[in-house]
Amino acid sequence: MARRKELSLWVVVRFAPLVSRWSDRPEFYTQADHETPCGTPVASFVFPGDAEAEAARMHALAVRETPIGHFLRELLPDGREQLLEAARAAGLPAPDFTSVGPVVEPHTHSLGYQVYGAEQMQYAQRLERAAREWWDGIAETISPDALAKLWDVLFPDFSFYRVGRVLLEG
Repeated sequence: MARRKELSLWVVVRFAPLVSRWSDRPEFYTQADHETPCGTPVASFVFPGDAEAEAARMHALAVRETPIGHFLRELLPDGREQLLEAARAAGLPAPDFTSVGPVVEPHTHSLGYQVYGAEQMQYAQRLERAAREWWDGIAETISPDALAKLWDVLFPDFSFYRVGRVLLEG
């Protein structure tokens, strides 16, 4: 007996980034390990290619309008060079990390794991402060194109919109 083709609907879902619950400042995270989209459905299509195209279009609009400042903490301290590269790629002044001092690496324990001490925490806090000051200094004047370039360089795998498949009963 031939297997009946299952009918599907392809849904574009607005993905909500994770938000910290522990910080007094709004901080958002793009690193979500979701196998299936979660969020708010915003459009649906019969063909998956149409849904993917719409998700890409909507994401392109979102990165031109969504401030990136609250997401920067996620990058630090390891993303210092990535942030400098993104500023250059977007044609923006680079963050001033001169007051931060040299990179402070964690110590490697004799058993092979990384040990983070007060020096690393203080270094990370100085980096976060410098990144926040950089963003605060450019946020009012950044162009939509430069903002989109920051998103592309800093969070290349993140999308505000995802596509999910909904099986329809026949």
